[in-house]
Amino acid sequence: MLRTTPSSNLSRRQSLTGLLWLAGCGRAAPPAPLGPGNLPPQWQFDVDLSDEFEGGQLEAQRWFDHDPLWEGRPPSRFDRRNVSHRRGLLRLLSTAQPEGSPSRYHTAAIKARQPMRYGYLETRARAGASAISSAFWLYAKDEDRWTEIDVFELSGAPAQRTTLHTAAHVFYDHPRGLRDPLHLQRPIALDFPVHEDFHVYGLAWSPERLEWWVDGRVVRALPNEHWHQPLHLMFDSEVFEDWFGLPDAAALPARYDIDYLRVWRAPGGHA
Repeated sequence: MLRTTPSSNLSRRQSLTGLLWLAGCGRAAPPAPLGPGNLPPQWQFDVDLSDEFEGGQLEAQRWFDHDPLWEGRPPSRFDRRNVSHRRGLLRLLSTAQPEGSPSRYHTAAIKARQPMRYGYLETRARAGASAISSAFWLYAKDEDRWTEIDVFELSGAPAQRTTLHTAAHVFYDHPRGLRDPLHLQRPIALDFPVHEDFHVYGLAWSPERLEWWVDGRVVRALPNEHWHQPLHLMFDSEVFEDWFGLPDAAALPARYDIDYLRVWRAPGGHA
């Protein structure tokens, strides 16, 4: 079982010292990641993809407040009204809908407008306290390729509250000759309930390797044999009836809170 330091014992802004304006220079220094201590020097902090979620609303130049290509997983659908900011946090709300509504549940999603390829991604988040998932992942789908990396899928369902679900998927990649799906999934046992406090989750994605991080420790590593497609970042909540089960009405509304997203991008990561 992975043992970590609760993020509540880490200052919420411990790495924001580097974000303060440097005296007399008129520019901000980048923060330091809690994860890898020695990122490749050519990996630079990306101010365009990173977001501290400090404003009163989602920054439209960075994010969609939904997924333009997907309405959500039945029996739920994404609802833009369920995306909000609360006290410096991004909040994705999940709610039950009245009987007779087109969807039984409304969940929420945000999707980065700009894709990326290779770098280190780090977020500080607290999962919702229900069976509805709280997820951070990357994906892209076109006629030739459909790949995905799941930094985490978390659930507040009683049997899942101390499990980090990680995955890397290739649904198809015709240029590389991959037509059959490849699903490399791995659950990680944690020593904390994912819905009770904030923790820091990260993904180091290089041309050679994938590494998953929790509270500054590597919890999984995988050779990168297939994940070379530029991908869009996603935060979302979904209903997985066959996996996490349906949420109890008493557990809704559920609140998935994200403190920040910080991205260090590799050269050529815009390709």
